[in-house]
Amino acid sequence: MCCVHGHEKEYRVLLARRPDQEQLEAWRRGVVLEDGYKTTPVDVRYETGQGKGAWLRVIMGEGRKRQIRETCKQLGLPIVRILRIRIGALRLGNLKPRQWRYLTTEEVDALKRKDVIKKTNRDPHPRSSPKSARSK
Repeated sequence: MCCVHGHEKEYRVLLARRPDQEQLEAWRRGVVLEDGYKTTPVDVRYETGQGKGAWLRVIMGEGRKRQIRETCKQLGLPIVRILRIRIGALRLGNLKPRQWRYLTTEEVDALKRKDVIKKTNRDPHPRSSPKSARSK
């Protein structure tokens, strides 16, 4: 799903102009970027207008580097600002750029539970390779 172990990411995005419904729907379905990669569907919601622009909330399961910027470029939507709100259940709160904090025990446990759930959802009966099947 993503480079951060499949954890959902949430952003607030300030656009220089308000998107129309067609642009929002295209973004929700997935957009083909310049390199030919098609993004997976995302949850995009109009939050509020700000002057001629608008704040959007974007929730995505994948997160290629600069994906929001490249998607907006393809849709003709100039970006003013991008704020990451959360990664998985981790809310970033009032952390400034390049600032960090230790995770709480509860946050670490929640991340571990998510990884355990993903591991237990794997096929309990892995198939043997054709080579090992022949040797039986």
